[in-house]
Amino acid sequence: MSSTRVSLPADRGMPAAEYIQYGRRGFPVRYDEIVDRVRAGGGPVNKVEAEALVQSVAAVLGQRLTGAQAGRLADHLPEELRRSLIEADQGQRFGAVEFLGRVAQREAMGRTGEQLRVHVRAVFGVLAEAVSTGEFEEVLDQLPADYEQLVSVAG
Repeated sequence: MSSTRVSLPADRGMPAAEYIQYGRRGFPVRYDEIVDRVRAGGGPVNKVEAEALVQSVAAVLGQRLTGAQAGRLADHLPEELRRSLIEADQGQRFGAVEFLGRVAQREAMGRTGEQLRVHVRAVFGVLAEAVSTGEFEEVLDQLPADYEQLVSVAG
């Protein structure tokens, strides 16, 4: 998927030339905005915990996606998440339960069960808004049906 340069109001904090059209909103999402939206959307309220969750979900998603898909998704996200997605050992096959277990292990916040599921759903929901519908659908195409419990709110 190609990106298109667009002009945006100067109040966005970056010169218009640095903006690339992303997702459904037409401008790139900043890392702190992703974390804040996860916090507001059912994720951890604590900023440090929300950052750990977002990074953990990105890293584990990077492990699950093929390298090409992880790279395409990473192209639409802030640098802080790109690294997590593309530096993972990609293309691994595992289901939603293992996905949750890997996220819990990486974030090391002691969350399990329904609370962890709700938090991961919040991250997927924000990622779905941050990238184009087509890009997010390509991500979903690589995930088995049992991931629906994690992405149903986002999809």
